[in-house]
Amino acid sequence: AHSNEPERVITAVYYLTDEDWDGTFDGGALRLFHNEKFTDVIPYANRLVLFRSDAMEHQVMPSHRRPRRALTIWLYGTVTTGPHMLEPEALQSSRQVSKNPETPSSLPPLPVDPIDSQNNDRTTAA
Repeated sequence: AHSNEPERVITAVYYLTDEDWDGTFDGGALRLFHNEKFTDVIPYANRLVLFRSDAMEHQVMPSHRRPRRALTIWLYGTVTTGPHMLEPEALQSSRQVSKNPETPSSLPPLPVDPIDSQNNDRTTAA
C-alpha cells in the first residue's frame, strides 16, 4: 500500500564515467534486486538506466580505483491504484495507434501525479 505523499517513483541514472571503466577493477555497479536474486549494472560511460525506484530495491556498490560519476534524476509522484487503472490486457489494446491522423490514440494516464519541484506542489495537467 502506498501513501498519498509524493515519493520517488522513477529513477534515471546517466553514467559519466571514463570510457575505459572496468566493472571488475573499478566496481561502482548499480545492484538491482529482484526475486531474491540481483543484477549488477556496470556504470559504463553514456549508459542510461531507468527503473521503478518505489518497487525495486537497489544499492550502489563501492567504487574501487576512481570515482563513479553519474547524473541522477528522481521523478516523484504518488502511485495510484483502483478501478481507473487498466488491466494488462486492456493496456495492450489501448496502445493501438490510430490510423486516422485526426484521431489521437487513446493512451491511459500515467499512474503518477506530477509535482512542481520548485514549489513542491502538485501541478495540474494542461
